[in-house]
Amino acid sequence: LNIDGRPGMGQVLRPLQRDEFAGTANTRVRFSRDAAGRVVSYGISLPRARDVRFTRLGDATDPPLPQAPAAAGPAVDPGPETASAAPGALVGFYQAAPGHGITITLEGGTLYGEPKGQPKAQLVPMSGTSYSVGREGAAMTATFTLGVDGRATALVLRREDGTERTFPRAP
Repeated sequence: LNIDGRPGMGQVLRPLQRDEFAGTANTRVRFSRDAAGRVVSYGISLPRARDVRFTRLGDATDPPLPQAPAAAGPAVDPGPETASAAPGALVGFYQAAPGHGITITLEGGTLYGEPKGQPKAQLVPMSGTSYSVGREGAAMTATFTLGVDGRATALVLRREDGTERTFPRAP
């Protein structure tokens, strides 16, 4: 598996188990699937960045690659678009850079996001682990990526123009 997808570019990864791969310099990649088995996101851990998450936004226009038979393995994370979590499992600090990021709090059963140095905004439930930021139908959404324990591992912010940024949860 070539992580970049272009011949001669990127890093070649070797399989460790179903949906988990290793590269050079302690690089690890883990794919998350929905209940139907479709890849919905992946996380990559590098020596300087842990569990950076990427969410699938749509299908590529290239023809599909041949699929290897699926090996039996451990239970698979259902992915951020189909899973749900108790609001308390989402509370924490999501780091953009050391000391900078977004604090998620739970007040009276309502989730709030507060970027460092900015006012907090309500997170309005949409579906699964996705929320509108500030109000229903807002131009920005927040989607939490869940770990196998049901706790959030990252926060993905998407703007209406399609740009997105992933904030790993700080330990």
